Parts: sequence; C-alpha cells; structure tokens
Amino acid sequence: MKMTSIRSFLEFLADFFFLSITIIHKRLIKVLGFTAAFLFFLCISQGYSQEHSFQFKHLGLDEGLSQSSVPSIIQDDEGFMWFGTTGGLNRYDGHEMTVYRRDLVDNNSLSDKHIADMCKDTEGNLWIATGNGLSFFNIGEERFKRYFAEDRPGSVSANVIHATHCDTDGTVWVATKNGLNKLVDKDEGGFVRLAVVDGENNFQEVYRDSTGRLWAGTFGEGLYYLDREGQLAHSQITGLNNKKITTIHDGEAGYLWVGTNNGLYRINPERNKATLYQYEADNPASLSENTVNVVYRDSQSNVWVGTGDGLNLYHPETDEFTRFKADPRDDQSISSNQIHSLFEDRHNTLWIGTWSAGLNKFSYHQKDIQYYFHDPESGNSLSGNNIWDFLQDNDGQNIWIGTDEGLNRFNRDTGKFEYFLNEPGDDHSLSSNRIFNIAQDRSGDLWLATSRGVNKLNPESGDVDRYLHKANDPNTISYNSLWSLAIDSSGCIWIATTSRGLDVMDPETETFTHYRHDSDDPKSISSSFVTEIYIDSKSNIWVGTRQGLNLYQPERDNFKQFAYTAGNPHSLGNSSVLDIHEDSKGRLWVGTTMGANVLDIESHNVLHYFSRKNGLPDDIVYAITEDHEASVYLGTTRGLAVWNSETETFSIFDKRDGLQGNEFNAGAALTSSAGKVYMGGTNGFNTFFPGDLTGNPNVPPVVITDFQLFNTSVPVHGNREEKGENRDILEQSITHTDTLTLSYSDNVISFEFAALNFTIPEKNQYAYKLEGFDETWNYIGNRNFVTYTHLDPGEYTFRVKAANNDGVWNEEGTSLALMITPPFWQTSWFYLLGILLAGGTVVLGYRWKLRSIHQQNEQLEQEVESRTSELYEKNKHLKEALKELRETRSQLVEKAHKAGMADIATGVLHNVGNILNSVNTSVSMIRETSKKSKLANLYEANNLLEKHMDQIEEFILETPKGKKLLSYYLKLEEPLRKEQKEILDQSRRLNKKIDLISDVITAQQNYAGSAMEADQMSLEEMIDDALSLQSATIERHKLTVRKEINSVDPIIAHRTQLIHILINIFKNAKEAIIKKAPPEKMISIKVWQQQDEVFLSVSDNGGGIKEENMDKIFTQGFTTKKSGHGFGLHSCANYMRSMGGQIKVESEEEGATFTLIFPTTYKKRLNQSETLRAFQHEN
Repeated sequence: MKMTSIRSFLEFLADFFFLSITIIHKRLIKVLGFTAAFLFFLCISQGYSQEHSFQFKHLGLDEGLSQSSVPSIIQDDEGFMWFGTTGGLNRYDGHEMTVYRRDLVDNNSLSDKHIADMCKDTEGNLWIATGNGLSFFNIGEERFKRYFAEDRPGSVSANVIHATHCDTDGTVWVATKNGLNKLVDKDEGGFVRLAVVDGENNFQEVYRDSTGRLWAGTFGEGLYYLDREGQLAHSQITGLNNKKITTIHDGEAGYLWVGTNNGLYRINPERNKATLYQYEADNPASLSENTVNVVYRDSQSNVWVGTGDGLNLYHPETDEFTRFKADPRDDQSISSNQIHSLFEDRHNTLWIGTWSAGLNKFSYHQKDIQYYFHDPESGNSLSGNNIWDFLQDNDGQNIWIGTDEGLNRFNRDTGKFEYFLNEPGDDHSLSSNRIFNIAQDRSGDLWLATSRGVNKLNPESGDVDRYLHKANDPNTISYNSLWSLAIDSSGCIWIATTSRGLDVMDPETETFTHYRHDSDDPKSISSSFVTEIYIDSKSNIWVGTRQGLNLYQPERDNFKQFAYTAGNPHSLGNSSVLDIHEDSKGRLWVGTTMGANVLDIESHNVLHYFSRKNGLPDDIVYAITEDHEASVYLGTTRGLAVWNSETETFSIFDKRDGLQGNEFNAGAALTSSAGKVYMGGTNGFNTFFPGDLTGNPNVPPVVITDFQLFNTSVPVHGNREEKGENRDILEQSITHTDTLTLSYSDNVISFEFAALNFTIPEKNQYAYKLEGFDETWNYIGNRNFVTYTHLDPGEYTFRVKAANNDGVWNEEGTSLALMITPPFWQTSWFYLLGILLAGGTVVLGYRWKLRSIHQQNEQLEQEVESRTSELYEKNKHLKEALKELRETRSQLVEKAHKAGMADIATGVLHNVGNILNSVNTSVSMIRETSKKSKLANLYEANNLLEKHMDQIEEFILETPKGKKLLSYYLKLEEPLRKEQKEILDQSRRLNKKIDLISDVITAQQNYAGSAMEADQMSLEEMIDDALSLQSATIERHKLTVRKEINSVDPIIAHRTQLIHILINIFKNAKEAIIKKAPPEKMISIKVWQQQDEVFLSVSDNGGGIKEENMDKIFTQGFTTKKSGHGFGLHSCANYMRSMGGQIKVESEEEGATFTLIFPTTYKKRLNQSETLRAFQHEN
C-alpha cells in the first residue's frame, strides 16, 4: 500500500493549500471553472498517501507478452489492444496474447522485432515504426508489408524509424533518423522526403494537433512545424530552450505539451510562449524526473506524463503534479518507474507501457475501493491483517479495529493508525492481542472480547482492566476464550464464550450470571459455543450459537430457540450462526455456514433464505452490514455480495475488483455515520461509499478470435490439403470473416471468442448458440471457447454474446454463417446422375431381355431339371439344420442347468426358439412353393412333345393341343423366375437366421462365462491394478497418491469395465492437478463400507469443477477441455449403472471428488436386474 508518513502528508497539504490560495487570488475565474476537477484530484491526492484510489494491474511475460519493454500501445477498430515491444508485436483480447515476430525467411512478416511506435490509418490497418524499416500490417489478412531505405529518392529516408502518425485524410507521416517522410504511394512504397537543410534531421516525433498543425520534434535541433507551403519551419517559441524533443501531445484549451530530455514544456502556440516544468528536490508536487518519455491527455482531460522515474498526473487548477512510483511492497502500484508509453482505450482503461517491467492498466470504471493492510516497513499502517471487528466511537471521529495483532484506532480525518497491544509484564495492557469484538459504553470506555478474557480500555489514558476466568470462582467469566460481546440498555455486558455458554456481567457490582446449554431443558441456550450477540432496535437480545439462534426472554429468564428444521420453510436454513444484523426495515439478517436468513422480528418467521443457488457467491456468510441506501453487504468466503433491495438482486465483487481478498471474517463489517462501508477479512480491510461501486456501463464488443480444426488453429490463407486439392479455409482473419465453408470431413471444429472490455476481463461472461443445432443459449461463465463434433452437412449460424465485468450484456453479440458441404454421394448432381444411370440401365435391360428370351426357352428344360435337384438339396440341408438346432437346444438346456444358471439358459432358449419358429415358417413356404410350382405339368408337356417328335412342326402349328403346348412354354418363364426368386429369398433368410442363432449362443456363452460377467472381487486389488497402469505418468509428474483402505466386503462388478472407470477417474484427477500445479500434487483414495454398499472416493487438489458444469459432467459430448470429446465420464456413468452401482461428483473452490458406490451382495444386484436389462436393451 502506498503509505507515506503523516508528516509528509501534512507538508503536502500545506503546500497544496498555499499554492491553491495563491492561484485563487490571481485567477479566481479560472479556478471556478476547474472546481469539479479540483475536488476529484484532491481526493486522489489524499487517497494516494493512505489508500489505493489508483489500483494498477499488471501484464507481463506470464500473461503472454513477448517482451517486457513496451514503447508503443494502440487499439484497433474492432477493439483489440496492440502492444509494440522490443520483442515483437502483440495483440491482446483480454484472455491471451497473439504475438507477431520477425521471420527471416518470410518477407510478409514484421521487418524488425524492435517496435518504437505505431499508428492506425483510416482503413483500420497499422503502420509500425521499427529499428529496421517501416512495416504495414493488414489486420484483416494478417499480412505485413515492409518498406526499407533504398538508393532512390522515393523510398523512405532511413531504416531507423522513431515515430509514425496517421492523419484523418489517410496520409501517413514517418519520422526517421534521417528526415521526415510523407507516404504518397502505399503500393509502390513511394515517399516524399522532408529535411532540414544542413541539419542532422534526427526526427524523434511527429504529431498533428487539434488545430490541424503538424509538429515534428528532433533530437538536437528543436521543434519544427509544417508551414503553408508544406515545408519544415523551425518554431520560434520563447522559453523553449531544450533542443532534444522526445514527445509531443495536445493539451487543454489549445496548449501543446512537449517533452524533452531535460523537462516538460507547456506551450501556448498563439503567444509563442513556453512554460518549463522540472524536477524540484524540495517540492513533492513537481515533476518526478526531467527525462520525459511520453505525454498523453485522456478523455477526462487529465494530462499524464511518463518519465524515467515515475508516472505523473498534472493538475491544471494548481499547476502541480501527483506522482505515482513503483513500490515493491505494493502489488497494486505501477510495476516500474520507467514509463515509455500511454494510451486510453475506448472503454476508459488507461494503459501504461514500461521499460523492462511490462504493462500496467488502470480503469476509470474500476471500483473506487480503498485498501488498508499491514506494511512492516511503514510507520503508519495496520498492526495486523486479520480483521475481526469495527466500531465507530461515540464522537464519530475514530474507527476502532480488532485484529490478531492488537487493537487499532484509525483517525478518519488524518488517516493515522494508533496501536494498543499486549505488553508482557504490564497488567494494565491488553491481556491478548487477538481482539474479536469491540463495544463502547456510555462513559466512553471500550469493552473488548479477546482470546484471553474481557478487557475494559480507557481510550484517553490507555489503561486496561482485565476480567479473566478464575477456577472455582463463579463470580468471574466462565471461560477466557471469547468470541463476541454486547452492552444492553441497562449497561450490562453480555459475553459469548467458545465452550462455556453465555455470561452476563453487571459492571456496577462486577457480578456474573452464567447461561449454559442443558440438553434436558428446551428453554436453555441451544449451545454453549456462542458465536454472536446482537441487540436490536427494540432491545431484544439475540444470541447466535453453533446450534442455532436464541432470543433471550427476560420475563422468564430463558431462551426461545430457532434452528434448522427439515421441511419447514420458515425455519433457519442452517443452525451454525456467524453474524447477525438488523436492517432499516426492522428485519434480522442471520449469516450462517449455509447461507443467509432474513427473519421477521415480530413473527420470528424466516422471510428469505439466500445461498449459492439464488445469488450468493458462497454459502458461508461471515459478516453483514447495511448502508444508508438500504443495500445489504454480505461478506463470504468467495467475495462480497451486495443485495439491492429495490431490484432484489445480488451484485458480486471479489479481489479482482480491489477487495482485500475473497475471504472475510465473522462480524467484520460496519457502516459509519457518514455512510462509508468497512469490510474486513484475512488480508486487511476495505472502505468505500456505496456510490464507489458504480458498475461499468460499457457494452463490450464481442469478436471471434480463433477458429480451429481438430484442435489446431487455422491461419489466414492456410492451405489445407484434402484429397489432392488445396483450399483456403480463411481468406481473412476469423474476426473479419462473415461466412465459413467447411467439408463434411471437418468434423471437429472449435471457436474462441472474447469480449473486448479490459476493465476486469477475468469477470467477462459468455454465452453461445449454434443455430440449427442448439435450441437454447449456452451460458458458460468466463470460458471463451466451444467445440462441436460431427455436425451434419447443412447451414448453421454460430452466435456468441458477452457481458462485461459488471454483467452488462451485449445481447446482439457477433455471428458467423457456417456451411458444411456434404460428401459427393449426398449432392443433388449425384442424385440426378444416379437417376439417369438407372433409367439407362432399365432401357438397356429391357432390350437385352427381348433378345435373350429365345435363348432362355431353349435352356428352360435344363434349368428346370437343375432347379428341381437344387430344391431337393436345399430341403435336405434344411432338415439337417433343424436337427442340429434341436440338438444344440437340448445341449444348451443341459449346460445351463448344470452350471446353475437357469436364467441364462432360459434367455438363450427363448431367443433360439423364436428363431426356430421363423426357420420352420421359411421351410413351410419353400415346401408350398414347390407343391404349387408350374413345373408339375412340365413332365406331361415333355412326354407329349416326345410322342409327336416326327410331326413336331405340324403338331405345334395345326393341332389345338400343340398350340396350347407352345403357349404353355412361352408363359412358363415368368412364374419360374418368381418361384426361383422366392426360394432364393427364403434361403437367404434361413442363412441369416442360422447366423443369428450362432450369435445368440455365442453372446450368451460369453455373458455366462466371460470377463463381462459381474463377479465378486477385491476392490483394493482393482485399485492397485489401475494405479500400476498409471504408474509411469504418476511418477513423471511427481504426484503423491494417499490411500485410506478400510476393510470392506468383496464388491460385485465387471472387471474390465471397473478397470476402465478407475483409469478414467485417475487420469482426470492427474490432469486437473497438472493444470493447476499446486505446491503439493495429491490424489487421495478412500474406501469404506456402509451396510451392503462399498464406497470408493478419489479426490484431487486441482482446479475443481465450476458449479455450472456439475449437472453436465456425465453428459455425452460435454467437455471443458479444448481437445476433449466428452465420452470418458459418460461411459463411466453407463458402466456403473450396468453394474448396479452409482457415480457421484463433488467440487468446492479447489479440487474435485468422484465417489463410486458398489453393491456387495448378489441379492442387491438381482434386485437391480430389471434396470440392468433395460439399460442393456437401450445400448
């Protein structure tokens, strides 16, 4: 934390007000014009000395930045941030960096890795100044074009480029080591050179101001401007004495800021006068250092100055600067004092590029939350970071803070901390430094609940009276370990102990009354572990315990108990009470270890119950307070929840918003008389006014940032070979692509996307939908990628929308038309070609049939004879097959009974019997076909022909019988073909049924005797087998496997399936641990038994499973891995059901636990047989 001594702070205020009075006296009208800005910067000045009004967040190599020195920053038209470093060009989308570097063998790459400056032209493309040439980057095509100095007048004048400037008319200006250049021909690389006659022409900066004048700064020859004739003219500005210009930028009201290597100038161009600002050793409001690297004016008209020793903010109303310096003790200070670039994006985030320390950013929309913590090197900070309680004293001047390291008095006006500590050997000091609760009586004395008794502190003298437990003395507190205390309207002190119940002390007589839990008395306090005491506006005394809430009933001197009751919606959601607070509507908020309850004080009914299921970030609610606008603040273990009583919704804030951490402490919440909220936790405390939590109103632009095939990114113009042909999948970057055409074989596709709002990008939220496949939107939190597999050919539209860090959604989002082309055999032209081929085949076949009919008549007799013989053989084979089937059936029955497995045999017989019935039907149909065959009359016809062979021609042509015989032969072909086809069809059916019988028998035999049969086995042996198969990867990644195997009965399971399940779960645990990389990589295995079920749990300390994914984790196709397909856990769930077991998953903030439940008896398994058979039928 940026802490300065109070003396420095007072000196600063004295200087500040002295200068302010002087300016008001001289320039009253101007000061009135800057009143609003004055108040804003006054708050900044005060906050800087004691608090974090500016919280800088850092990006460096760990976030993907290619190099830590950042001389240039810009934002493109889509909203991506671009960072020019000394190690290449970086594009940032809030999730990851895309790096572009120089490639020695690629002329379309960056001309040099060292980037000095960038500008964006009217088409949205980038012009990049490097140490070796000028580079043009076409953002849509992701291609570079290089411009180098050549021995011709039209080329750029030097390869060392210091700066670029893009005009609104499309003109690009280039400042080089050897002159100023104006681009006139982008395609051919034509430049017009401008130079100073007899000068060195080492131009460092080029800039066009708001009036339209172009300025150019040199390093050694001063400041130039472009005159009306388009020539460089030396500026004649009074007071501008330094000739080494480093930076130029617009100022307020027409002023111009010019940075040099020895100070900063504020120039009035109309009067040609300059004011110099330099570092002054005895003036903390002066410039921090004279080497000025960059000047920038943001959208709030704030002027920021980056120097070689810190960042400066100029205050025009006082003509002074506020300094921001790197502080290694403060992770929210700037990362380096070497500031080289500044840029404000379109959503009001200020980006700060340093030399060798990466990027810093500060958002004007981030929450104005002050943060106080212990700084061992500061003379004015908290005494300890673990905060337990706040109290505003009676005069409102001080906030008293209980910590693990003593009592702190915080003066709200001066920002000074004063400590009260335990002094060994001094009985008038605190008895313990652990202060859990603070109360103040009417006389002004403070009463403290500590880990060692009650203390009464006189704030003026610092003297302490101790009230400690004394053995065998009932007139003392019953236990020294205390948790809470409160003072009632009569002045009595109510004291909560951690194991001996509730004590009440009369401070006048110093006598004690004790209340303890009595299990035989329902009117006693519900537990002797008392956690909280709260006195409401009607003087009711509420007592929270580990076993419920209690209301003291003074007329009976007993308690009414409130606890969780199953099935009662008006009872507490949980009985372990952590904090109690009355809101402005007279309702009682009760924080527990399982949510928050809102209790009606009159009826004692619970009106509302809040948990993770309806808006809280976590179920453990430690601290509660209400502000003056009726919003309720709930500190949990995963952030701060703010309940808006008007909208009845929660807003969630966490460490990323500037909080001390995500975990708060029990009771550490306060709203001061001025309306300021105080929230304490394990890393200090925060203060803020409700208005300081104003949300980010900016709707985030949404872009698709990457497209992948088979988990590999597809580059622009990246040719992909397919069946001997090359095709360009992307002609432009995926961000600039409207329609994407893919082949049916591109069956694993992925999209990445981003909301280009950089306030807190980790809190941006996403939802996606593939129209034509998804029926509803898929809300996926902060995950920014999705994968689809095996999409059917057709037309789709991929849509994605996003919300910023405060939940403001871009409902329109972005979209991409997706067309998946079918294989050639599913195309229209292929269908048409098939119809034409089929038609041609029919015509040709008809003609062939006419020609062959005569030949077939001649062969008819031979064919009939052959068919008759074939039918005889078929019948013979069928009889043999039937005989063999009956024998097999008999053998199977005998085998099943001998094996004691009647249920299997019955199933086999049932299946075989059905098939045999079908076989008998087919044989009967063949027999009937043979009986009714036209061949029956063929023998008679042949005999008749043999009798008249001598007069065959006369017999056929002239006799009635002969004519009928000819007609009979001509009509015989078609019936015989039908009979032939019917017999062949029945024969094929018979063959299939015989094969089916064989398959049934084989399958049932396998089921009866193979490894797929469920059997009793040792679960411990199976675990050891699965671990041995994973031993290589476990040793390679140095994982520790901890086993707790209790004695259990053998389980009923399929051996092969169980091995598959265990390997899958061990593999997932290993991958989760490797991804998070905790200090100790641990897989915990536990086996235990409850009645006739055995439980196996596998736990890891990886990153855990997000809550929104818990219900989908066993769904087919669901995965959170970019390269996954979502089949592993789905198959595990199916196998467990097939074995009559269950699989469950649990996950908290860290790690996940998978639990397998197995039956141990055949009885339990047989009870599940119907479910098992149904499952097998479905699958």
